[in-house]
Amino acid sequence: MIRHEDYVRELQKGILLIADHLARLKGHDAAIAFAGFPAEGDYADDQPEKVDLTHFGNGMPLLLMYDFAMGSCALEPSGDFEESALASFIDLVPRTNAYGEPAGWPDDPLTTQVLDMFRARQKLSDPDQRATAVFSVRELALLADMREGAVRNALSAKELSSHREDGKVVVSWAEAAAWLLKKRRFRPTPDTTSQFIEFETASSLTQLLAALAAFPGAEGKLPTEWLSGRWSGNLSEVQAVAHAIRIDPEKLAIHMSRLWVREQQ
Repeated sequence: MIRHEDYVRELQKGILLIADHLARLKGHDAAIAFAGFPAEGDYADDQPEKVDLTHFGNGMPLLLMYDFAMGSCALEPSGDFEESALASFIDLVPRTNAYGEPAGWPDDPLTTQVLDMFRARQKLSDPDQRATAVFSVRELALLADMREGAVRNALSAKELSSHREDGKVVVSWAEAAAWLLKKRRFRPTPDTTSQFIEFETASSLTQLLAALAAFPGAEGKLPTEWLSGRWSGNLSEVQAVAHAIRIDPEKLAIHMSRLWVREQQ
């Protein structure tokens, strides 16, 4: 299983590499504005833990990507923004430092594994794809937390039926779903679709706060006044709650503010 702290550290290292190139190409002010702090020497050699992911607009989506990929939360049905955020990050990270020397970036980075797992879990969780979705050996290995060789052994032993598409061995949605449920390390996606629908369609602040209170894992994480259907307009509370229950803080802030202003009129 990809550990959260290892994934976060790789994100931080990638940000340092981008900042390293920015310092050389655009100057140190641009690098500081991007990274959020001045480096002691070259950014590529600085400490990853100095990078605060909350400094970045895409910081929360990148963390949500991990949570969904690992099966510890459910995103809104599309998740397109989170996917594009991580895909763009992967494309931006240079494989060398500013002097062209290898940066020690892995051939199969954790960020790429999380992106592939995210896409695989999206297919698995989307009812509209059940008739058409197929899964590669890599995708099944990531979802089941196994080595690809173990998945190939399952195919050879006829535990899984497969076919070829575009020259690649793939497994149908029905076969993959049934097989994954038998794997001890596979984590099914939490079903929070109904909660997201209530969140998106809430027409009053009271409705919205009730929907938030019903989210899995929300118990004990909402301010007391929210549980009574009231909100003072404090946006820092919104940020804290959004992070605690793993939803997009910007979307929550916009939705809550709109309903709050309407009720003040």
